[in-house]
Parts: sequence; structure tokens; C-alpha cells
Amino acid sequence: MTAAYLSFDLGTRNIHAVVGQAEGNTVRILRSASIGLPKGVLSDGLITNKEVLISAMQEVLASLNTSTKDTLITFNSNSVIIREFEVPSGNAQELEAMIKNEIVQYFGMTDTDLVEYRKIGETETEGTKKVKVRAAVMNREIAHAYYELLDSLKLKPVALDIHANVISKIFNEKTAINNILSNNYIILDIGYSGTMIYLISQGSLNFFRSISFGGRAVDRLLAGLFALSEEKAEEKKLEFLSDKQELIASEAGATERTENRSFAVKKKGHTFVIKKKGLTENVEEPVSDSVENTVEEFRPIEQGKVFTKEEALAAVKPLYGELLEEIRKVMQFFANRSGSKDLSQIYLIGGGASLTGIPEYLSQGSV
Repeated sequence: MTAAYLSFDLGTRNIHAVVGQAEGNTVRILRSASIGLPKGVLSDGLITNKEVLISAMQEVLASLNTSTKDTLITFNSNSVIIREFEVPSGNAQELEAMIKNEIVQYFGMTDTDLVEYRKIGETETEGTKKVKVRAAVMNREIAHAYYELLDSLKLKPVALDIHANVISKIFNEKTAINNILSNNYIILDIGYSGTMIYLISQGSLNFFRSISFGGRAVDRLLAGLFALSEEKAEEKKLEFLSDKQELIASEAGATERTENRSFAVKKKGHTFVIKKKGLTENVEEPVSDSVENTVEEFRPIEQGKVFTKEEALAAVKPLYGELLEEIRKVMQFFANRSGSKDLSQIYLIGGGASLTGIPEYLSQGSV
């Protein structure tokens, strides 16, 4: 029987976990569970409250009721530096030395940093062969903290990965979403602290970037506009701008569980840090702060005034506009680089995908 693995996806406000098996190009999900996290437990991928995080993961493990110990962790962090460049062709030792030298020169790598890379292509110019690589740099202490976290839970660390690399492993040229086979599309992962825009082209992760639109930006806007505390603004967001079932699950701290699902993936690339092979993908632009600044453009209403769902939706439309503008930039980037405008599908994932009006707004404005 194929060995089972336990995988945790750690976000700013939620933990998602699955128990699954991989065989060939098929991954079978045996069990899954999710639980909410209080604020301040994780910040940009950094563990800031280990005790609370351990307690939450123990609750997830109890819900999964699994004896599986081999464990993977995925997370997202802007502290991980990821770049793409070319170096002269060579053997494994020569490549590693050249890549580290490149990173030291351009990214200020220190002795406490970990470096991973993956070859993504080869070129030849005037008889000189070069290797195209994507390399990532992570502070060793971040990786060590996740290793200690799993050790505290008596789990066996297998791999630590980031979301972009996980995305790159799922898709290939034959991947269909909702039974639709498309060459080029965008995966929009809307989280609490930010949104990741992934551009999939010809079955491969072509480009991705992080922006600050997310649940927290909505909370801050509502708090500033309607003179609320951030906690109260979050409650109003869940009441007015989110699916009712998600509100119930959030308030109750409920853990959801499903069983026996499977889907096809392309086994591509490796993972980061603990399993010392492979790496992550390329981010070509810095995080934008334009969304956070939107709050300042609104004039707060009278303290304590009751507002409606329609007013809340009208208030967040400028944030949706900021998100749409970022998507248009990615689409234009793709058109300029590929010469193709065949980029018509956008798939929404993440907790923020349930925000009221998001699908309708993006479908009207991005065509």
C-alpha cells in the first residue's frame, strides 16, 4: 500500500490539513480538516505564538484521527527571496557554487540563510551553454522553527514548501479545472493578509506576485469608514460580505472534515529546505501597498451609526477595483511577453474568494 502523508497549510488566520496518498500522477485525499487561528499566531509565515499554534494543530490532528506521522508544511512569506537567472552550465557542485555566488552578490545572502534552486531550462549562445535556474533564499531560523514545531507534535518532518512551488506541482498541460481545459489562466488566492496572483501558461507556473488585498484590508477599510474597532469590523464583514456558512464555522471555531477525494497532478519539482532538493518559483515585482492606503481616502461616518449590507458592499468596491487593476497588470505583462491575449479564465481560491461581489466584479472588469 502507498504510504500516506500528513500535510498542513498554515495561513495567517486558518490551518488546513489533509491526509493523502500519492501514486503516479494521482493524489488521493483521505481526510481533511480546517480550523481558524487567532490573530498574532502567524505573521507573514513567521511563528509568533508557538503555544497557541501547537494547540490548534493538536485539535486538527484529533479531528483527522490519523496515525500518519510523515508530515509536510506549506506556508507563504514575503521574507523568502525568489529570483530567476542564468549561470554557465556545469556539474552539480559547480552550479551550486555559481548560484550561491550570484545570490551573495545580488541578494545579500548571509551564512544563516538557506539556498535552494531548480533548473528550469537550458540555452546556448555562441557556443556557450547556460542553465536557467530559479533560486530561493530563506533564513535558517524560519525553517528551524517549523522543524521544532513538528517535533513538538511528535511528527516526522518530511518537507517545508511555499505556496508558489506547491501550485507549480499541481498543474500541467492536461490539467482541467471544473472540466475546462485551458492553456492560460490565472489562479487568484485571496487570503487574510494578502492575495497571490498565479499565472499558469501552457501547464506551467509562468509568473506570480503578491499584493496586499485581503480580508485584513477589508476589515481596516470598514473600521476606518464606519468608525468601528477592527474586531467589530471583521464581524460586520462576515455578517454582510461573506457566506453565512463560513460565519457559523468561524464563530464556532468549527473543524470541517471530508473523506475520499482524489485528483490528478503532475509530479514536478521538489520541495524546500528540510528535504534538500528543488525549490520555489519567481516573484518579479514587490508587494504593492496601494490597497492598504485606500482606507485613508474615505471619510468616517458618525460614531455608532448603523450601516447596511448595501453600504458595506459599496464601501469595498474601491478595494475590488485595486484588485482588478493588479490583475490587469498581470494580463498585460503576459500579453507583452508572450504576444498572446488568450488569458480569459480566472479561478478564485482562498477564504476571501467568498467575499460578496468579487466574482461578478472581476468578470465584468477583466474581460
